[in-house]
Amino acid sequence: MLFTSCSLLDTEPEDFVQPGEFYKTEKQLQSALLGVYATLANNSVYGVNMLGRVGLTADLGYERYSIDESSVGYYNVSSADAKILGYWRDLYSGIGRANMLLKYIGQPQMDETIRTKIEAQTRFLRAYYHFMLVIRFKNIPLITEVPEDSNKTSVQIPQSDPREVYRWIIREMEWAAPLLPDASTLTGGGELSKSAAYGLLARVALYMAGNPLNEPGMYAKAKEYAATVIGYEFHELNPSYKDVFLKLIQDEYDIRESIFEVEFYGNNQSTYTTTAGQVGRINGIAYSIDINNWGRSLGTIRASQYFYQLFDKDDLRRDWTIASYSYDGETGEKIDCANNYWMRFCGKFRREYELSNPKDSQYTPINFPVLRYADVLLMYAEAINEYAGAPDDQAKDAIREIRKRAGVKTDESLLGDYRSFRDLVRNERGRELAFEGLRKWDLIRWGTFVEKMHNAGTNQPTENKYRNVSYTNYASANYANVTARHIYLPIPTKELAVNHALRQNPLW
Repeated sequence: MLFTSCSLLDTEPEDFVQPGEFYKTEKQLQSALLGVYATLANNSVYGVNMLGRVGLTADLGYERYSIDESSVGYYNVSSADAKILGYWRDLYSGIGRANMLLKYIGQPQMDETIRTKIEAQTRFLRAYYHFMLVIRFKNIPLITEVPEDSNKTSVQIPQSDPREVYRWIIREMEWAAPLLPDASTLTGGGELSKSAAYGLLARVALYMAGNPLNEPGMYAKAKEYAATVIGYEFHELNPSYKDVFLKLIQDEYDIRESIFEVEFYGNNQSTYTTTAGQVGRINGIAYSIDINNWGRSLGTIRASQYFYQLFDKDDLRRDWTIASYSYDGETGEKIDCANNYWMRFCGKFRREYELSNPKDSQYTPINFPVLRYADVLLMYAEAINEYAGAPDDQAKDAIREIRKRAGVKTDESLLGDYRSFRDLVRNERGRELAFEGLRKWDLIRWGTFVEKMHNAGTNQPTENKYRNVSYTNYASANYANVTARHIYLPIPTKELAVNHALRQNPLW
């Protein structure tokens, strides 16, 4: 037996390619790049968990899904949370793929223009994955190289100063941005463009300008980056807010508005068994039976009363963002929610409009937006106001443009001074970008997270006809759980056990 075992161990494996032997052709580099992009679609990232658990909706909504009661989705968090561990590991896996590609990117004989384009995308995604980690964990290792070997000592990598991580992210993104293609040359937002790069740079700069770093000069940089996208004069708002999401649902590109998105395809059946996600199943209008071949939805995200009341009554975004109807669980009949705010589901990603046939009970082809032009306009408006101490005409026009599409008039008195314009922009970000994975971290950088969460928890229906123990009590409990420790996620326990150079975040 021992002799046989030794013989097997000495055999050269035939189903494994050494990394240095793989990156030999342009096709293999392109394949490796797709692997870096694919990180975004992993279940721990935008494929599942960021739709309703790790991508928290904060004061605008709450999770109502009993399986998650003892998890991050309910702010009932521990450092052993499997969803937090999955998020951390999948993003570092994507960073590792990027580092491996960059290590061997010079091997193939190929067109240098194509090689540079691959490098720019890879370095930008690697920086973006670090950004996704630093905003949620704050204290993270900055990993820019492939470990020399698999020895335990080679992977003991300490956390870096968050300020230095941000500065590295910006340097990497600034290097990559001008080397990416113009958005006008692409068919859709599944590939990085100059517009996507400068728009995401504006986001990074705004986060660095706010809490906890409060880095001087970053509002000016955010303005500069957003202005670059606006200055291309290619992007514009889709005239219909609803149509923005119908296109995401029906695999129709609209790169003028949807600048960068996570792509999914197919129904997880037949040939396409690894390309679908769960957008619409996690964060749609709940139905547990297959209504009219619409597939099924868990409907884990409900709107808060605060969010419902944030809209003007004639705002066209309200009844699309938080659906005005639900479904009877047995008959599939539509039920009018009327003013029962706590009954309203996230309505942006409705499976009834999905084109897959047949629809899968779990998986969907619906794409998820990472960056929309509306966000660029809002970031520009915010950055100008914070940098200059008052909005300029272009910042005012950006807000008017967004509200005009929503069918609501803009009170010009709110555009005049710093404070009123600041509050308008913050509320407008909630109305425009709800359930797109941005709200919690907006509140954190504004320094209002805990206060806003507690206010949302106490702002629940008082009239009996609007109360329901299954929903309003869940909402109140979610919001009441929040303390200052929830501003950042804990470093996963399993990572602390593997990498002894890591230190747990304060308050955890």
